[in-house]
Amino acid sequence: MTAHEIYLIRHTAVDVPLGTCYGRSDVPLAPEHAEDIERVREKLPPAMRVVTSPSLRCTTLANALTVGATPPGIDPRLRELDFGAWELQRWNDIGRDEIDEWRRDIERHAPPGGEPYCELARRAVRCLLESIEAHATPLFLVTHGGVVRALLAHALGIELTQALRLQIDYGGVSKVTYHREHSVVAYVNR
Repeated sequence: MTAHEIYLIRHTAVDVPLGTCYGRSDVPLAPEHAEDIERVREKLPPAMRVVTSPSLRCTTLANALTVGATPPGIDPRLRELDFGAWELQRWNDIGRDEIDEWRRDIERHAPPGGEPYCELARRAVRCLLESIEAHATPLFLVTHGGVVRALLAHALGIELTQALRLQIDYGGVSKVTYHREHSVVAYVNR
């Protein structure tokens, strides 16, 4: 396997009230999204291949990155964490006991009706590895903060819970180069 350059790109800012729990929900982009998307484009080399989450906040960015090139591939494994019954609720309105129980084991415990973080990581890593095999590089994965953290944990060989300490900015770009036997994280949140 030759070296594969992978750019992990978080969607741009969204238009939801501060303190709202959203994951799988398809929320709108912030009004200034066109300017935000242009700032992301300036950080990247020309796209060889783009694979995106099906969420509108990701496909909008992915389509902008592929103007005049191969349209993006859509892969549902790049979706954000499913927060189940908590989706679109204000964090302050969710029972403190429920949140505390979830936080004690975020990796394996799911919000009511949602999915545990380890499931997100499994599906996202499968998508990454299959995409590396199938596509030329550089490869752009347009996705969400939780997915970027999980893929960085995989690249760095760290526990998922440690990756939760990484701040992943809206429109942030992280670059990972995969070699035959190891990966190198060149930068996070450029």
